Amino acid sequence: MAPPGTQQGRPLRLLSLDGGGIRGISELVILQEIMHRVKMAGNLKEDPRPADYFDMICGTSTGGLIAILLGRLRLSVPEAMLQYTRLAKTVFSDKKNGRNFLQDGLFKATNLENVIRGVLEDKLRTGGAKAKMIEEGSGGFVCAMLAKNIKINRPYLFRTWEAAKNPSHNCMIWEACRATSAAPRFFKRMIINEEEYIDGSMGCNNPVEVLITEAICEFAAEAEISCILSIGTGQSPVSSVDAPKYLQKFLPTQLIDALKNMATSSDATAESARNRLRELDGLFHRLNVDKGLDKISLEEWDKLSDVKSHTHVYLDSYEVSHEIDEIVDSLLGKQKPEKTYILGRLGTC
Repeated sequence: MAPPGTQQGRPLRLLSLDGGGIRGISELVILQEIMHRVKMAGNLKEDPRPADYFDMICGTSTGGLIAILLGRLRLSVPEAMLQYTRLAKTVFSDKKNGRNFLQDGLFKATNLENVIRGVLEDKLRTGGAKAKMIEEGSGGFVCAMLAKNIKINRPYLFRTWEAAKNPSHNCMIWEACRATSAAPRFFKRMIINEEEYIDGSMGCNNPVEVLITEAICEFAAEAEISCILSIGTGQSPVSSVDAPKYLQKFLPTQLIDALKNMATSSDATAESARNRLRELDGLFHRLNVDKGLDKISLEEWDKLSDVKSHTHVYLDSYEVSHEIDEIVDSLLGKQKPEKTYILGRLGTC
């Protein structure tokens, strides 16, 4: 069972969402602007749902949670924003007791699980908290890493369809959500079918290249494609390592932080995708707030309003606004014919 797309008689559109803790609200603010313009340009009476405009939606970590809300649960962006804000406040306002720095995660995984189950019970007509990932007609996935075998840009995918090759575990939705968001510093690892999973951001924080590969494998090579949208959670700060002094010689935290930034860097992946698709003008779009978000920690839920403010400033720039117009034209089928391409041009499975 492959995800939908070519049967609908229009070119494919793909959406990729980075990881980034509470800064994921920035992705929703960006999507809200895109969907608002779709609503206005399409003369729609109700808020459009991203699942009706994107044929495959994927994400890592916080982006994975959003991908589930938008893709598997088919929520509108305003609905997803309400649920995401509730989740962030509930989960990150309650740290574990004690100061043992060796404990597995600073925050209670049970809080995250309970919030996700609550959303599923409220928003799914069938299955509720026990609903499985695979659903007929759904196209999306979240990324996680096998804790015992981490490979850069080679995540484990929890899909909403049964892939033709190397199919995923058809676990419950809340289990996939826990796996993709099990950042070692924040939450304990997730065990599914006796295998341990951690946050997919450790090596695949930006899953856009994985998304392109999945589309090539699951859709017909002759299918047309008009839009690949990658949304980030703020540009990363420049990593550097100073000469070690005093305690740094024994506990090189600067080096550890620099390596972590490299492992979770989304900018390099986005640039690689842009270069790869450079000749296919207008196909690839990257939206990522360029200032302000790098100073906000992944768990600072009380700064959600700051994230939104920085994102609104970013959206107000002419260049970004123009790119969003191009994306909206693609979603509404108004893009120029020469900017629609054959999927097979992107590579082979």
